Amino acid sequence: MKLVSIVVPCYNEEKVLPLFYAEITKVMSQMQEKYPELDFELLFINDGSKDGTLQEFRKMATMDHRVRYVSFSRNFGKEAGMYAGLQHAKGDYVVIMDADLQHPPAFLPQMYEYVKDGEYDCATTRRVSRKGESKIRSWFSRKFYKIMNHISQTEIVDGARCGHARRTPRHDRHPARYRRAGPLSRARCGGRCQPRAAPGNFL
Repeated sequence: MKLVSIVVPCYNEEKVLPLFYAEITKVMSQMQEKYPELDFELLFINDGSKDGTLQEFRKMATMDHRVRYVSFSRNFGKEAGMYAGLQHAKGDYVVIMDADLQHPPAFLPQMYEYVKDGEYDCATTRRVSRKGESKIRSWFSRKFYKIMNHISQTEIVDGARCGHARRTPRHDRHPARYRRAGPLSRARCGGRCQPRAAPGNFL
């Protein structure tokens, strides 16, 4: 069996968590029908939420043995939540997603197809349309990518999203090794997307 860890950093997500759980478990079931070798864990990170986010975690964990959670004493930020998720994930594959459904769970099967055979280490999605976004926001977004690519040695594709999936070999469990994928977490999310795979090793 191969275990897929779905890491979900959360801050004040009480209202959307039931919707996210319903959607992600539906996709998990569909994937297990197609890939019987897969098992899943849902690893939620409570980043010091002030609403009932932690209580929602506890409810889900009571109903579903695949649900685990880590709760911070205060708000440390999304990057700290992702880091904690990578530390505690048990899976052969790790997926990082937002709870607000701006990272569509429906893309997971396609992302898994890219990484399961080992040709790619990491698969992510790219926003291909800014339809519905204001002109000023689109302008700032494009400027962001232009500036980041000017000062960074790593190319960041316009529209790159922060949700991604990657293989986690057992000999390579140290979270610090994921840092080179960090710029993707700064991309704006939403809109029409398509899956993309990243060749080579991200270490």
